[in-house]
Amino acid sequence: MKKIHVFTTIGLIFVFTGIALMPSKLPILASVYALLAYFFSIKEVSTYTSWYQFSTVFFFRIAFGYKC
Repeated sequence: MKKIHVFTTIGLIFVFTGIALMPSKLPILASVYALLAYFFSIKEVSTYTSWYQFSTVFFFRIAFGYKC
């Protein structure tokens, strides 16, 4: 990974925030964070394709699927 993927990194922060909010009383907010993570990381798919990006989308799907 030669260049930092800015939007994917923001998506990773959002997905971990959503996972942290899952046990709280704010499940809707956890889903919103997971959805934002997906959109931020998918934005760079056409530019970069790496395991870093794949893992962010994978964690989003687990988090969003768990809450829905």
